[in-house]
Amino acid sequence: MNNKGFTLIEVLGVLVVASILLTITFRSIHSTLSVSKEEAYKLMKNNIISASYEYIQECNQKLISCDFSFENNNQFVAEVLKESGYLKNLNSPIDGKDLGSCLLLEATNSNGVTVVNLIDDCY
Repeated sequence: MNNKGFTLIEVLGVLVVASILLTITFRSIHSTLSVSKEEAYKLMKNNIISASYEYIQECNQKLISCDFSFENNNQFVAEVLKESGYLKNLNSPIDGKDLGSCLLLEATNSNGVTVVNLIDDCY
């Protein structure tokens, strides 16, 4: 009798090895995606800070109508930047959540130097 093919043990062995390799691959991909989403979130926050400098400068020069001033109201939410056209998107790269109302920007001016701090209450 000429039996060609694989035994059940051989097939199971291949399936076990393949499932182990797939598990390792999926974990690696998931980890890489998580890290890249976190990096994208940091980049987004840096872009918000950059846009806020332009917004503050134009407010102080009275080029736009705004409620910001260093003396009275030196804080504003990131949504103001979106509404004023300085940013197009405030959706989180992590989960797609709108971050406009949970990112607070606080600006100070000392000796003509403006410093903007971003207060992140989102995550």
